[in-house]
Amino acid sequence: MRVVAEFAAESQAVESISDLDRLLGAAAAELGFRYHALVQHGRPARAADARLALLDYPGSWQERFDTDGLYEIDPVQRACRTQLVGFAWSELGKLIRLTPKQRQVLEESRRHGIGEGFTVPIHLPGERAASCSFATRAGTALPARNLMAAQLVGQFGFEVSRRITRARATAAGHLSPRQRECVLLMAQGKSDWEIGRILELSEETVTKYLNAARSRFDVARRTQLAIMALHDGEIGFDEVLRH
Repeated sequence: MRVVAEFAAESQAVESISDLDRLLGAAAAELGFRYHALVQHGRPARAADARLALLDYPGSWQERFDTDGLYEIDPVQRACRTQLVGFAWSELGKLIRLTPKQRQVLEESRRHGIGEGFTVPIHLPGERAASCSFATRAGTALPARNLMAAQLVGQFGFEVSRRITRARATAAGHLSPRQRECVLLMAQGKSDWEIGRILELSEETVTKYLNAARSRFDVARRTQLAIMALHDGEIGFDEVLRH
């Protein structure tokens, strides 16, 4: 567990995603892995607006995975929905019913140089599902004795990424008190007109507050705004459900 202890200690001083990426890569190498991938699910890892995408898989595989939308059928991401602790990729057939296309994804990843892997599922209410994967080079066995350490490193790594993301959000500025009130009522299903009646504001003023909040989170739709406000802790699930 030396690698875990060192990673946990050093990660406390990490202030950027790029530094976390380097630290995660170093820990992965010490545990006997060649590759790592700390990513959110269901979207291209290299999307311009990706909130979490730390990975060093071969460039050819990253390009194929993102361009052809393989994240939509990725068996590893699919298996994460059913698991709370880490699993080896060799167990995928026992965890989910693999489709021919999903088997093809696994076979093709090997042709791009990726071997055996171990994935740590990450589930948090209000946040997009994520995972931290570690993989060997093609032809290299999985370092079975280090999987518990990989589980812990993956969990620590994700928490560090959340700390960095929260710091960015704070630097970008919180919602104003009025914006927060409007967003909370909107998340409860209220229309702009209804919000105006409750807060004694004009419908136009409510719309302006919500537009400013959308701009703050760089989203266009009401649903996206509610999700992002929940994600960043501007509003809470208990508040949304308390109406």
